Amino acid sequence: MNLRGSWLITGVFLLGVLLGLWQGSTTQVGVVDLDRIMAESPRALGTARELAARYEELSLQLEGELPLLSDEERPARESEAFGEYLQLKMDLEAALAQAIDGAIDEVKHRRRIQVVVHRDSVKLGGLDITDDVIRRLN
Repeated sequence: MNLRGSWLITGVFLLGVLLGLWQGSTTQVGVVDLDRIMAESPRALGTARELAARYEELSLQLEGELPLLSDEERPARESEAFGEYLQLKMDLEAALAQAIDGAIDEVKHRRRIQVVVHRDSVKLGGLDITDDVIRRLN
């Protein structure tokens, strides 16, 4: 192939790349503040209240049981109660995370956003969708 042909191919390739970048410049990036969701969403606050209430119940129950147990049985019962609490915490947090992901996905599709990132990872720019996500959660 001659030099002129290779320059032509290179030029067409670069033109294609530039057109691709130009068309891709309309990409919307959504930004979500998970800390705000956890602090403001009634669903997230309800999950936190439920977890705190269950912790209080387990603590009172354990407090009543410990005097009745031998010194050898106490550590096992404390560990069991703590395990119950941790399991509940993991279950509630997983359900909340799934609900948040679903709300983010709904807002993303409705607003035709291609990418959603956490607010902490964005220095400038992006379309803040946190309020929409909070509304969708409730």
